[in-house]
Amino acid sequence: MDVPLSERITVTIAEACKLTSIGRKQLCDWIKDDINFPSFKVGSKTMIAVEPLRKYIADKAKIRIGEPIHNERIAAIYARREARGFQAKERLADVNGKRTAFEMR
Repeated sequence: MDVPLSERITVTIAEACKLTSIGRKQLCDWIKDDINFPSFKVGSKTMIAVEPLRKYIADKAKIRIGEPIHNERIAAIYARREARGFQAKERLADVNGKRTAFEMR
């Protein structure tokens, strides 16, 4: 019985790439580096839970990971998060025409 990809409970990395249109390298980086990524091993195969994956991606979209910051107010929010040790990849800020790179850990 072949279950449609959108109705599956878990998917492989290749299937998650098709489901999300996100590249294999990016998914593998999240699996390796982010403890919150919804993956697990079955033998040597890495499986990804679909519903938690959807939530994970929605959460990334909420905090706009990977997008440049062009708003002074948002840059201030990220600066406060940085001070608290918020984990995110490198962000670029463009505040009042001044580009600033900072990394949150």
